[in-house]
Amino acid sequence: MPSGNWGVWVYAPAFTRETLYAVASEAGRRERLAAEAMTRLRSEQRGAGGRAARRASEELDAEERLAEELRLFRLEAERIAGLGWEPDLDDGIILCAAPLADLFPAWPDTSTARAELRRGMYRWATVAAWADRL
Repeated sequence: MPSGNWGVWVYAPAFTRETLYAVASEAGRRERLAAEAMTRLRSEQRGAGGRAARRASEELDAEERLAEELRLFRLEAERIAGLGWEPDLDDGIILCAAPLADLFPAWPDTSTARAELRRGMYRWATVAAWADRL
């Protein structure tokens, strides 16, 4: 995630399409927790004054940003999983991660690999069949 406030670890050799659904589900779970926290913080903000209200407002802003990042993360993970693409480790880890480039903002090699796939490079790779939908 761009903010780095939430993430998941995935063991690459066990990475499957079902993993994407599991990751999306976990993002959805955290999204629901964020919604609960936002409700609580709005209530605190209304009932507090001074520093307490300012603190609640700052926490609310942070939780709202996180909730939006989680929503976008979940939607992208679901979109990629829905393509029908199955990661093939014979493609190499960078090409396996290329469809998920938007989920890995700190790993610029994935964006580069995705752009190269879109330009028709790596025709030998399994993931190349989905290049136009990445």
